[in-house]
Order: sequence, then structure tokens, then C-alpha cells
Amino acid sequence: MFDKAYKTVQKFVFPLITIARFYDKRVVAEVGNLVLLNKEGWLMTTAYQFRYISLYKKHKSEIEEYQIKSNASSLRKRKSKRRQKKLLKLQINRDWITHYDILLGGINMEIKEYHVFSEHDLALVRVDPKYFDRVEIYPSIRGSSSLKPGIKLCRIGYVCTELNISFDESTNKFSINELPRLSRLPIDG
Repeated sequence: MFDKAYKTVQKFVFPLITIARFYDKRVVAEVGNLVLLNKEGWLMTTAYQFRYISLYKKHKSEIEEYQIKSNASSLRKRKSKRRQKKLLKLQINRDWITHYDILLGGINMEIKEYHVFSEHDLALVRVDPKYFDRVEIYPSIRGSSSLKPGIKLCRIGYVCTELNISFDESTNKFSINELPRLSRLPIDG
């Protein structure tokens, strides 16, 4: 039974890669799951996978504010003690996100629409359905009330995958040096 469930889930569960570049030039990449919900291109994943989008927006304004204040301060020739204290308060945050990318199914797809429900750790995403035109089966979503104690669930993941990704400053884009084969790992639950 588990084998049948695993074969079914493979048809609509794909890897999701999130990549972030930080102010100190570190690049971090993580692999998660996405579930294709229907032929209209709606996907489901965790809200956690989309955290870089909101952090990027927040950090972008903080970086701009820092740059404006530091440029204005450096242009002043005479620095009073008060101005020097203000300069010291302007701190660079090495964890500011300067760039991010989300690869759905390992492909850089344009996200047409997304909704993040952090309190439920859920994100719903819509992409152009042409990317998944070969998918013939979709999951059935049921309420938790239909799950009985002792029922077996088929969980699947892409854990412990090392990605060799860098950031090319000349193109201002991420460079995937070599995308490893992303192996699905079934977890009998």
C-alpha cells in the first residue's frame, strides 16, 4: 500500500529550491517540496520556503536607508560628537538579503500569484501551467476530520541535498554550477 502511495505522490510532488544572497555575500540554498494541486498551475508548499520574499522587501528598504544616511554623513566635513554617535548607530546587518530566487521543480518560473499563511506554515502559489503540462494526476485534499488514528501517511522529501550555487555580480544573478540529481526520499509516517 505504501509503495502504491509513493508511486502516486511522485507524479505531483516536485522539488522547490530557495536561494538567498546576504549583504556579506553569503549564498544559501535550500530544497523543499511543492505539491502541484491542479491543472491551472496552483502549487502548495510551506510558508517557510517563501520567507525570503518578505525579508527581501523589508531588507531592501533598510539597506536603502542605511546607504542614504551613510552617504549623507560621509559628505559632511565637520563631524560633531553627536554626528559621530549617529554614525556608530548605523549598523550594517550582514544578514540583510540582497537577492533571492525561487526555483520550482528546479526551474526558474515566473510566479504569477502567491498567498502566504504563516500561521499555518502554508503558501499557495500560481505559476504558468505549461511547466507542468505532463502531469496527469493531482492530489485529493481532505479535511483532517477524515483522518483516523493509525492511518498511514505517505510523506516525501528532498532532504540533505547540497547545492553548489554562487552569485555572479557581473550579471546580478545566481549561478547554479551543477544541479545534483534531487532524489525523493519516502518517509513512512
